[in-house]
Amino acid sequence: MFRYNLSKLFIINYLVIQFNYSNSQIIQQRFVIEPGDQTVVAGRSVTLTCRVANKVGTIQWTRDGFGLGIERNLSGFSRYTMIGKDDEGDYSLEITSVSIEDDAIFQCQVSGSTDNKVPGIRSRSAVLTVLVPPNPPIIVQVQAQGDLLHTTEGTLIELNCEANGGKPAPELNWFYSTGEPVSTKNVTYWTQTLSDGKRFNAQSKWLFIASKEYDNRTVVCRAESTAVSEQLDASIRFDVKYAPEIQIQLLEPIGQTKVGDTIILSCEAKASPNVLLYKWFKNDEIIVGDHETQLTLSAVDRHMNGAVVVCQVSNSVGSNKVSHTLDISYGPILKAPPDYVYGVDLGRDVRLKCDVEGNPKPDITWKMKDKHKVLATEAELVVKDVTDSKAGKYICRAAVKGFSEITSVSIIQINGSPRIHDPYIHYGLLGETVNIGCYIESMPKPSQIVWYHNRQKVTIDTNRGININDNRIPGESTILSTVVIYNAKLSDFGEYNCSVKNKFGIDTQTILLVEKISFTSLVTYVSLLLTALAVIVLLTIFVILYLRRLKRKEFDEKLSHNSSEWTDVSSGSVDDSDMSTDGSVSDDTEASVGVQMKSLSSTEAVHHSRRSQRSRTTPDVLLDYDINYQFKQYI
Repeated sequence: MFRYNLSKLFIINYLVIQFNYSNSQIIQQRFVIEPGDQTVVAGRSVTLTCRVANKVGTIQWTRDGFGLGIERNLSGFSRYTMIGKDDEGDYSLEITSVSIEDDAIFQCQVSGSTDNKVPGIRSRSAVLTVLVPPNPPIIVQVQAQGDLLHTTEGTLIELNCEANGGKPAPELNWFYSTGEPVSTKNVTYWTQTLSDGKRFNAQSKWLFIASKEYDNRTVVCRAESTAVSEQLDASIRFDVKYAPEIQIQLLEPIGQTKVGDTIILSCEAKASPNVLLYKWFKNDEIIVGDHETQLTLSAVDRHMNGAVVVCQVSNSVGSNKVSHTLDISYGPILKAPPDYVYGVDLGRDVRLKCDVEGNPKPDITWKMKDKHKVLATEAELVVKDVTDSKAGKYICRAAVKGFSEITSVSIIQINGSPRIHDPYIHYGLLGETVNIGCYIESMPKPSQIVWYHNRQKVTIDTNRGININDNRIPGESTILSTVVIYNAKLSDFGEYNCSVKNKFGIDTQTILLVEKISFTSLVTYVSLLLTALAVIVLLTIFVILYLRRLKRKEFDEKLSHNSSEWTDVSSGSVDDSDMSTDGSVSDDTEASVGVQMKSLSSTEAVHHSRRSQRSRTTPDVLLDYDINYQFKQYI
C-alpha cells in the first residue's frame, strides 16, 4: 500500500514538471503598470493607471468586484472611461466628477486565452478614497434666534455646532473671534455615520456660564477636514447683561491724607445695561446726598481713620459694591485720661501705661521727670522693686513724624496715711453759693471722708441745699472734697471739720468759713456812710450859720450901745488942725478916742481903735474882717 502511494506521488510530480516546462515556452501577458491607491476629493477627476504587455485576453475594470465593461467608453458608466491606446497597452481608468459612490476598490483584469493556453491576470487591488467636504457648519442657536445671543450673567449656556455629510468626519473646534481657542473642558464632540456608511455628521456641544467677559464677544465654530483646504466657520455674538463691575479710586489728596484734608473718591462702574444707580456708605451707614460717581468728604478728622467707605452700584440685573478704607494721618492722642496716679507698697512692682494712638503708630519713650535716661520705648513701663527714690512723676512722650509730640504724666506714690493740706480758711458771700474745700493727699484712695459743722455731721441735704463732691485733681494724688452750700445763711458760716481715713491711718483738719463782704454790700455801706457824713456836714453848717447869726445880733446890740457914746465923742471940736498934713490923726485926738473906749474890754478896744483909724468917715459900719474875728473869738 505504501509503495502504491509513493509511486503515485512520483507520477504527479513528473506531470507538473512537464507542464511548467511547456508553459515556459509560451509568451505570457503581464502588467507593466498596476493601479495604486489614491485619494481624491469629490467632484474632481482621478485616473487609475493600468498598462499591459503581451496582452492576449480582454481587459476590464471592476469596482468592488463588479465588472464595469470591456469597452473603452464604458457606456454604462458615463463618468468612467478607459483611456489610452491599445498599441501602448494603456487601459487606464479615468473617473470624472468623482462622487462618494466611487469610494471603492478597483482592479484591472485581463482575461486568458484557451487557444494559446495563456492564463488571465489580475492587477493588485487599488483603493480609491473619496473625500467629501462637509456641509458648512451651523450653530443651532443661530438658526433659532439669530446671530446675537441675549443672555444674563450667571446663566448656563449651551451652544451646539453641526457639520454634516463629510468624509471623513470633520473636526469641530470653538474659537473666539480673536483666534484664541476656548477651553475644551466643557466641550463635547461626537460623530454619526450616514446611511451610505461612508459619510458622517459631526456635532460639538459647548457648555459655559455666561459672564461679563463674554459680553459683545463673538465666538466661532470651525469645521476642519482634509476634504477642504479652507476653514469653514459659523459664528455667534453674545449680548450678556451683567451687574455692575466697580472700581473705587482715591482722587484727592495725592499722597498722605491728614486731618482737615478733603477726600474725593471716584467710583467707576461697567455694566450692561448701563442705567446705573449709585449709593455710598460709610461704616455701613448710608451717606445722604446726591452722590453719583464721586464722593467728597470735607475736613476729615481722626475719627474717620480706618472708616470703610463703600460704593454700591445697581442696575436691572443686580448690584455690586466695592470698599475703600480711609487712611488718615494724625498726631499722637491720648486714648484715656492724660494723668494717672499709682499707689504701691514699698518693694513691689508697678506697671505704668501710656495709652496713645496715632497714624502712623506713635514712637514712645519713657523717662522719669528731670532725668535723661530712657526707661522704655513701649506703651507699658514696668518699674520694679519700688523705693522712695523711684516714687515720683514719670513722663511718657509720644511722637508721630510730621506732628507735635505729646506727653502723659504718671505718678508713683508710696501707700501711706492720708494728709490734709491747706488752705484752711475759705470765704463766702451771704445768700450765694459757697464752696468749702478739703485738699486730701491719700494713697490708696480714702475709704471714708466725713465733714462736721459745729460738731454736727454734714450730709447731702437737697432740702437745705447742701451737697458734697469728692474729685481727684488731675495729675495729682490729691482729692478735693467739697461741701457746696447753696444760698448760704449766716448760720452756715463758722468752723468745719474735715476727716479722712484710709487703711493706713486717719487725718483731720479744722477749716473756717468766713463771710466776705460783697461789692453790693460795700456800696451800700459806703452810701450809708457818705449819707451820714453829708447829714453831719449840713448840721454843722446850720449850727455855724445859726451861731454866726446869734453873734451878729449880739454885736449889733453892742454896737448900738456904743454908737451913742461914739456920737458924743464925734460931736466935740475936732477940726482940720487935728489932722496932720499927711492925713494922720493927731495925738490929742487919739487920746480922746481912747477915753471913750475904756468902757469896752481891752480886746474890743483894740479892734475899735483899728476900726476908728480905718473908717473915720463911717464909724457906724462894722467890717467883715471884724465880724470874722469876733466869730473866731467866740468859737
